Amino acid sequence: MSALQKINEDMIVNLPKGDLYVHLNGAIPTNLVKELLAKNTNGIPSNFDINQDLNILEPQKNLQDYLKPWKVLNLIPRSQSDLNKIVLQTFFSLKLSNIKFVEIRNTIFYIANLNSISIEEAIIWMLDALQNAFKITKINYGLIITVRRSDQACKDAATIISAIKNLGCPKNIVGLDLAGNEDIPLPENLSFFFKEAKHDLNLGITIHAGETGNLSNILNAINLFEADRIGHGTAAMNCIDTMNLLREKDIAVEVCPISNRRTNSLKEDDGYTFHQFLKYEVPFVLCSDNPAIHNLNLIEDYKIFLRETNNEKFLINHYEQQKKYSFIKGDAL
Repeated sequence: MSALQKINEDMIVNLPKGDLYVHLNGAIPTNLVKELLAKNTNGIPSNFDINQDLNILEPQKNLQDYLKPWKVLNLIPRSQSDLNKIVLQTFFSLKLSNIKFVEIRNTIFYIANLNSISIEEAIIWMLDALQNAFKITKINYGLIITVRRSDQACKDAATIISAIKNLGCPKNIVGLDLAGNEDIPLPENLSFFFKEAKHDLNLGITIHAGETGNLSNILNAINLFEADRIGHGTAAMNCIDTMNLLREKDIAVEVCPISNRRTNSLKEDDGYTFHQFLKYEVPFVLCSDNPAIHNLNLIEDYKIFLRETNNEKFLINHYEQQKKYSFIKGDAL
């Protein structure tokens, strides 16, 4: 490693950072996952190796293979105290990257089901755990609730919106996310609920789109769902018109360099999306996605960007970019 590169990488560690794209389940320290699963092994598939399958350390054949850890990650937490421990330990890990604010994503439904509580109570559990972690680590936060692509996505979205309203629209719920298998046809009316969340509840909208090459999903996210940000969006780099549209509408792409390689969204000989995004002035933010699953944190995503572009100025200014496109507003930033 050259002296210049060493200085650059040391600089990255100390830069203040925001992370706008962190799935809670993908950020829980692996040792804690093992500890909590050991308390109750019910539901763990017989072919799942706890010591090997909780981390994805190499590129996978496809997104489905990449998602193998979720076969057991959705088996925890089984109590409010376990959720508090999960969130706090996750925030301690984030602090190692000098992260000042984070947007945590979670589907909420599995927490309600595991603990036989209502969606409203599960949201309260999550917000309380996040607030407790904030008090201890001083990392500011916002909660983005994820709706999974499925036949019942409309029902799930309506349930989440109703729960948020029943709770008086807590200010720390900052966004609604759509995630899951992009090849699944979406219910016709799903975009209605996302626009309701945006216009009636003042939530930011982020849509996983174009991760596996489907450009039409990016266009639908923009035109039908009125997305404020696009998750991954790798397909956009191959279409100048789409990149121009993202720039003109000022829609930021959540770029996850490590994740995009390990899901096989980008092949080894593909260029990273940020090369094209920089060229066409597409706004984007560097994100970690599932840092514990990768056993690498946001610092490593920054290092990849620097090695690929040698653009120190972008990284030095990136904290302001992250704040600009964050769904967390006001004094929290």
